[in-house]
Amino acid sequence: MSLSDTLVSMLSMAIPIVAILGAFTVAIVTTYIRYRRQRELLQMHHIERMAALEKGIELPPLPAQLLGAGWGCSARHGRSSGIVTLLVGLALTFALWTNGGGWWGLIVVAVGLGKVIETALELRATPRPGTVHPPGFGSDPGPGPGPSR
Repeated sequence: MSLSDTLVSMLSMAIPIVAILGAFTVAIVTTYIRYRRQRELLQMHHIERMAALEKGIELPPLPAQLLGAGWGCSARHGRSSGIVTLLVGLALTFALWTNGGGWWGLIVVAVGLGKVIETALELRATPRPGTVHPPGFGSDPGPGPGPSR
């Protein structure tokens, strides 16, 4: 076995290891940066509220980002990632089908289709701004007690 064969075999093992470690590193750094940004936003809002209390000014309402809304994926991102996953699954199914194992690609197709359906259901469930629901219908039950049983 020559030196070049040994070097090629070492590199063929190192590339997947570096790729996996790089993916984990990117995920960890992204999570940490998102956490730091949210913490700093909470601290700045707390300081603003304390200053308003000291001066006797009416407290501003809490933004939706501080209450947990808006920190997840948007519906547009969910829809686009679902469509991309669906198309990758179709391409993988076609590529595997030519080699005799096309059924495995349908797993990725199912995941992509699930993401698209989930996003569509979330968009239907969230009320649109400007829509008015009568009391007892929609997301706002209105004043008064609920139905008695």
